Amino acid sequence: MLHDRVLIKPDEVESSNDDMIGLEKKKANTGEVVSVGDGIYAFSGDDGRPFVLKIDMTLKVGDRVKYNERVVSNFSIDGVDYVDCFERDVICVL
Repeated sequence: MLHDRVLIKPDEVESSNDDMIGLEKKKANTGEVVSVGDGIYAFSGDDGRPFVLKIDMTLKVGDRVKYNERVVSNFSIDGVDYVDCFERDVICVL
């Protein structure tokens, strides 16, 4: 992953009787962090002298998280579903 991006393997959604009556199945918005980027760089030069500050990631591989499902990218690799988002789109560590 690059910069402040996070790759998450979403939890499996349990099927219920609601699926039988044609209701849309709710997607899980929790999962396990599979990969994280290095962090981001903040550039500043307010006093006329530019400097670079590296902001490290707070999430780490293996963390169980809840994420904002409206701002993620969903994709599949070899039949396994993944979610890609920015670290700021993770709501909390479970």
